[in-house]
Amino acid sequence: MKTCTFVICFLLSAIASFATAPASGKAANPVPFTVCLEAENSNGDGPLSSDPNASNGVTRGGQNGPEYFVEYVTNVPSTVRYKVTLRYYAERNSLVNVSVNGGKPFQVELPASHSWNIVSTEHTFEVNLIGSTNRIRIQELPGYDVRQDKVCWTEIPGTEWPISCDFSVNPWAVGNPASYLPGQTVTLDSRCSGADCDAASQAWIGDDIIIPGPVASFPAPSTPGDYIYRLIATRYGCAKDTTVNVTIRVQNASAECDFQIAPTSAASTYEVGATIGFSANCSGGDCDEVQFIWSGNGILREGRNIGVEAPATPGTYIYDLMATKPGCGGKTASVTVQVIIPPGCDYDVSAAVSNATPACSEPITLSSQCTGPDCAGITYGWSGGGLNVSGSSVTVPAPSVSGTYNYFVFANKEGCRGKSSGVVVTVSCESNPTEPFSACVEAENSNSDGEVTDDPNASNGKTRGTQNGPSYFVEYQVNGVKVTGLHQVTLRYYSTQPTGITISVNGEETAPLTGLAASGSWNIVWAEKTYNFNLKEGNNKIRIWSGFGYPVIRQDKICVTGPGGTGNPPSCDFNITTGVSTTTPACSTTVSAGAGCSGFDCQSVSYQWSGNGTNSSFSYATILPPRANGTYTYTLTASKNGCASVVKTIDITVNGCEPSGPFSACAEAEWSGSNGPTSSDPNASNGQTRGAQNNYDYYVDYYIADVPAAGVYPVTLRYYAEANAQVSVSVNGNAAIGSAQLPASNSWNIVAREEIINVPLSAGNNTIRIQGLPGAACRQDKICVGNILSNARMAVPELNALQNDTPLLQAYPNPAPGEFKASFHLKTGEAATIRVTDVQGKVWHTRNVSGKGPHEERITLGNAPAGIYLLQVKKPDSVETKKILLTH
Repeated sequence: MKTCTFVICFLLSAIASFATAPASGKAANPVPFTVCLEAENSNGDGPLSSDPNASNGVTRGGQNGPEYFVEYVTNVPSTVRYKVTLRYYAERNSLVNVSVNGGKPFQVELPASHSWNIVSTEHTFEVNLIGSTNRIRIQELPGYDVRQDKVCWTEIPGTEWPISCDFSVNPWAVGNPASYLPGQTVTLDSRCSGADCDAASQAWIGDDIIIPGPVASFPAPSTPGDYIYRLIATRYGCAKDTTVNVTIRVQNASAECDFQIAPTSAASTYEVGATIGFSANCSGGDCDEVQFIWSGNGILREGRNIGVEAPATPGTYIYDLMATKPGCGGKTASVTVQVIIPPGCDYDVSAAVSNATPACSEPITLSSQCTGPDCAGITYGWSGGGLNVSGSSVTVPAPSVSGTYNYFVFANKEGCRGKSSGVVVTVSCESNPTEPFSACVEAENSNSDGEVTDDPNASNGKTRGTQNGPSYFVEYQVNGVKVTGLHQVTLRYYSTQPTGITISVNGEETAPLTGLAASGSWNIVWAEKTYNFNLKEGNNKIRIWSGFGYPVIRQDKICVTGPGGTGNPPSCDFNITTGVSTTTPACSTTVSAGAGCSGFDCQSVSYQWSGNGTNSSFSYATILPPRANGTYTYTLTASKNGCASVVKTIDITVNGCEPSGPFSACAEAEWSGSNGPTSSDPNASNGQTRGAQNNYDYYVDYYIADVPAAGVYPVTLRYYAEANAQVSVSVNGNAAIGSAQLPASNSWNIVAREEIINVPLSAGNNTIRIQGLPGAACRQDKICVGNILSNARMAVPELNALQNDTPLLQAYPNPAPGEFKASFHLKTGEAATIRVTDVQGKVWHTRNVSGKGPHEERITLGNAPAGIYLLQVKKPDSVETKKILLTH
C-alpha cells in the first residue's frame, strides 16, 4: 500500500498536537486582548498589490478573478467570543464566506467602500475562538470582488463559552466503487454526525495531498495500486482525536487517447466588454470523454465551447485550453485575441474642485472635464462626502466636520464602459464649532404597531416586538439634528437567529433589506449594528420594519451621532415654487403636485403636503381629490431648522361628478395606523384586532376615503371590552368627541359588541382616530361609516346588534408578494369599480366589473414597490376598503 511521505506525516503530527493542546490557564487580564494581522502576511491565493492607502502598503485580492481567500492564523489567550474587524475595499456590497478553524462556513455581507484602491472601509462580526491557535478563513463568493487589507481580533470579556464534543465520523468513498481508473474523480465523505460537526476541524491526508473539510474530491493517482487516505476529525478541548483510514484501489486503464485540440475564437478582434466565443475543436476518435478547461486573464471555465466577456482594457490577450481524459496525458494549446476600444467610446474624464481647502459648510463647485473625440452624450454623477447628485458641474456645501474627503465623478455613455476620476478636499472648521450631535430614542416611546414588552436587561426596561409574533415596525423620531449630512445610527436589538430588516429614512427606503446577526438570545444578550445614513437638519423619522418573511427581532432603542455644525446662525437660502398637472381635473382623476426649490440650502429643506386626506412628506404628492364637484385647497409647507416655514396653497376645482348614492365604507383596525399591538382572533371580522388587555392607552387611525360631503356620519365601532370603557374621537388631527361611553361586551375575545358614534367628517378623505381613555381597555376590531345624518347629535352611541351581513371585502394572501385575490359580493347585474391606490393616492390598478353574486378577482401589481396599498370596491350605494401590504 502507498503510505504518506515525511512531509505529510509531519503535518499530521502537527495537527494532532494542536488538537490535544491544553486549555490556557492564564490569569484574567483586565485589558481585552487584541491582535491585528495583515492580509499580505497571511496564507491566501489572491494576488498581492501595492497600495499607499493600505495599513501596511500592501493588500490581497484581484478584480474579476476566481473566489480568492485569505486565511489568518494566530494564538489567542482565552476561549471566549471575539470581535473580528475586517478592513477591505469593495466597489459594491459583497458577500464572503467565513470559516473558523475549518468549521462550517457562514455568510457575511460586507457594505461597499465604493472604491477598489482609494477608500477602504471596515466591517465587524463576532466569532467563538479557542484559547490556542485559531484560523479564520475569509473567502469571497462567486461574482464578488473584495480586496482584503487586514483583520483585528478583539476579545469580548465575559463571553466564555463551553466546548462540547458531540461529533463522530464514519468515512467512506462515495458510491463505494470497487476501483478507480487513473485520473477518475474520487470523492471521500467523513459522514460526520452530531451537534458539533460544524465546529470540528476535518481534513483528508494521503498521497502527498491535504484537503480540509468533511468532503474531498480529487483525481485518482495515475499509477495503479492501493492508496490510503486518512481522515482527521478534531476539536480543541475534546479528549478524542478521531483518525480513520479509507483505502481505494486504482487499476490499470486501457484508455484510448486518440484526440487532438486546436482552439480558435469566433473572431480575431473584439471590442471592450464584448462576448468572446471560444471553440476547442477536438479531433480524433476519442474526444467523447475529454474534459476541456479554459483559463487566462481572470477566467477559469469548463466546456468545449464557451463565451467570456472581453477585458476592459485594450490589448493582446492569450487564453489557454487544457484537455484531459482519465488514463491519458493532458494536452494544452492557446489562442490569441485583440481587444480594442469600440468606436464612440474614446474619451477620458477628470475631476476638479473650485476650492480644495474650504471652511466648514462653505460652498464648493465640483466640475468635470472630458477629453477625447467622443465626449458627446455622456451623463455625469458625483459621490463621496455623503454626496449623491448628477451633473457635469455641481455646487454643494462642504462637509461640516474637519477632515479629508474624496469626491468622485462617474462618466457613463450608452454602449461604453463607465469611467471615473477623483479629487481630494480638505475641510477646516475653525469658526464657532459646536458639540457633535448625539441622541438616543427608545422603541417603546416611538410610534409602532409592535407590542411593548418588559425586559430588565433593556436600556429603559422595555422593548418592542414579540417572539415568533407578527411583523411590525417602529418609527423613531430623531429631533434636533444640527446639520444635514452623514450620521451614524446604531440599533440595539435581540434576535435568536440571523435575520433581515428594512429601514427607511424620512420615507425613503435607504436600506430595502439589510442583514442582522443573531444576538443569541431573545431577552438576555443584546446586539448592536451601526448604519451610516444622511439625515436632514432638524427633525427626522427613521422607520425599521421587522418580519415580513424574516425572523422577527426585538427592538430596544437607536442611538444617533453626527456632526455639530459650525455654530454660525442658520442659513435660509431657499426659494419654493409649486406646480400641478392640472387645476381642473375630471371626477375620479388623480393630480400630480410637486415643489421646486432653488438656493444653497435646498438639501436641508423638509416638505409636507396636506389637505383633504393628502399626507406626503416628499417634495411631490399624488392627490386624489374628493369625488364631488367643488373647489378643494391643498397646502405645501416647506421648512428648515431655524428658518421661517414657507407655506404655499393650491386650489383644485373638480367637475363632472354625478350625484352619489348612499355612502358606506369600512376599515379594519389591524390594517390601520396604530400604537397598539395586533392579535389574532377567529371571532374578529378579519381574524385580527388591535389592543392589549389591561392597557387602555392605545389608539387606531382609520382611513376613510371619498366622503361625498361634509356632515355628521354614523360610525359603527366593533370592539371587545370586559367592562364599560371610554374613548375619545378625533378627525384629521382635530378633536371631535372628548369622551364617548362604550358598554361592556363582557368578554375580551369571544363576544364582540357594536356601538354607533355620530362623528363630523369633511368632504373627501378623513382619518378617524379612536383613542382609549383611562379605565377599562378596549380591543378594536373595525369601523363602518354609514350615510350622512340629518339633525344628528355627535357622540350619541346607539346599540347595534351584531348582524350576519353580506360578506365584506377580503384580500388574500395578505401580506402579498405582488399578486393577490380580492373577494367580495356584488348583486347580479350591479356595476362596480375595483381600484388599488398607494397611501399617497396614486392609482396602480383599476377594473370595472359586473355583478354576479360572489366575486373573486386576481390582481397583479408586479411593478409596484413594497408598501401599504388601499384596495377599494366602489358599488352604486357603498364603498368597501381594505389595506394590502406588498412585500416584494
